[in-house]
Amino acid sequence: SLDGKQFYATNTLAARKVFRVAEFDQTREQPGRDLSIVAFDFQEGTEYHVRILVQGDSIKTYVDDHLVNSAVDGTLRSGSAAFALWYCRVTIRDPRYRLLD
Repeated sequence: SLDGKQFYATNTLAARKVFRVAEFDQTREQPGRDLSIVAFDFQEGTEYHVRILVQGDSIKTYVDDHLVNSAVDGTLRSGSAAFALWYCRVTIRDPRYRLLD
């Protein structure tokens, strides 16, 4: 949403060793709803290439060119996207966003 209260997020939960895609709506009593949670064995000191692809209602995440998450949700038609990292120390290099036809 334009006010930033509704959005999709892809994040790592390194302590739980999972990679997830979730839909958030801060106007609801329970704001978060997981769409996909996949075990991922993050290794400290390892550099990963993460790609997030959104086409229509489809949200996919790739780590080092391997598909990790695949979710379909048509709740939000436009708005923000977020990439969040919890309980880990990281460096993000060369973030790029591009619209695909």
